[in-house]
Amino acid sequence: MTLDILTMGEIMLRFTPPLPQVLEQAPYFEVRPAGAESNVAIAAARMGLKTGWMSRLPDHSLGRRAAASVQQHGVDISGVVWTPTGRLGSYYLDYGVPPRSPQVIYDRAGSTFTEMTIGEVDWDYFRSTRLFHVSGITLALSESLREVVRHAIHLTRQSGIVMALDVNYRAKLWSTDAAYQTIRPLLSQIDILKMGLDEAHHVLQMSGDAATIAQNLHD
Repeated sequence: MTLDILTMGEIMLRFTPPLPQVLEQAPYFEVRPAGAESNVAIAAARMGLKTGWMSRLPDHSLGRRAAASVQQHGVDISGVVWTPTGRLGSYYLDYGVPPRSPQVIYDRAGSTFTEMTIGEVDWDYFRSTRLFHVSGITLALSESLREVVRHAIHLTRQSGIVMALDVNYRAKLWSTDAAYQTIRPLLSQIDILKMGLDEAHHVLQMSGDAATIAQNLHD
């Protein structure tokens, strides 16, 4: 199988109270799987591209539900690593009703995905793609995942795979300094970089407007 786009990332269960309820008072929650990289794979599949998604999931009903939520959109999930035990991360999202701001509470520490190792990944499957996409969220979650991503980036350079990185900074996951120390050394190996101007300034410590930053990165 040859893929157009392959992504790697965590998927979690999102618990959302019905509007206008707040988290403290909600009698029940809507539950849906959600993840940054899986969303990219789904969006690309909807546009007619051949896409795959890699992750690490517990082999129980919740893990299988999460995988099925991605697969049902035409995304290949044969690169998912299944484990007999473990937990699926979750988060609680209150969309907020003005003037009340949205609120997010994460419960993802120690999830099955955060323990993924280089030896578990099917790298032959990885080499079947034309483009590999990952986000800073994955880099933020654990040292073992940072090792996996660094190895993946190295293989893209060897195999002629287009490498795409979305900085996607999350202050609840790591500091700007930790993000800088991890992401900045990778930039020379990235073909497609997605970030906001605030991320360029505050996370990657770049100065100037968007055009200046883009030119500096290109140079």
